Amino acid sequence: MATRKPATVTTDAKFGVQECAALDFVSAQFEDCSFDHGDLKQRDLRGAKFVDCTFNTCDLVVAKVVDCVFLRVRFQGCRLGGVNWSQARKLESVSFESCQLNDGSFLGLRLEACAFTDCVARGTTFRDANLAKATFRGSNLANAEFVNCDLRGADFRGATEYALSPVDNRLEKARCSLP
Repeated sequence: MATRKPATVTTDAKFGVQECAALDFVSAQFEDCSFDHGDLKQRDLRGAKFVDCTFNTCDLVVAKVVDCVFLRVRFQGCRLGGVNWSQARKLESVSFESCQLNDGSFLGLRLEACAFTDCVARGTTFRDANLAKATFRGSNLANAEFVNCDLRGADFRGATEYALSPVDNRLEKARCSLP
């Protein structure tokens, strides 16, 4: 029986363009790390664990996040289009600020209190997700799909182009602003 390689743990490190290009993310663990301007398009992040990390202006378009863990991770100004977040093992206390999340999927995830602030999430699906107390302030949600979602206490003030059905979602105490 083959033994599994132990996870590489990296703490308190900063990775720029060249360092991100050289990293092997598969099954690696990062704690208190920052990734700046990394080109991670279509990269395989399978099994990686990110704790208290920040991604600044990174490109993760269609990155593979199968079995990944994101705990207290902050994405700022990142391109995250086409990512199937529902394949991740866990997303907890994650924030997306000024990110592009077009055509992504958060199908069936527990995203209580997650923040999607000033993002563009056109065509993104949030079907069957728990988004209680999540914030979507200032985000463009054109053609985003909210079906069978728990949106109790969610904040949509300043968000644009979204459609929420009170028949298909739980909306108690959700906050919205008029256009």
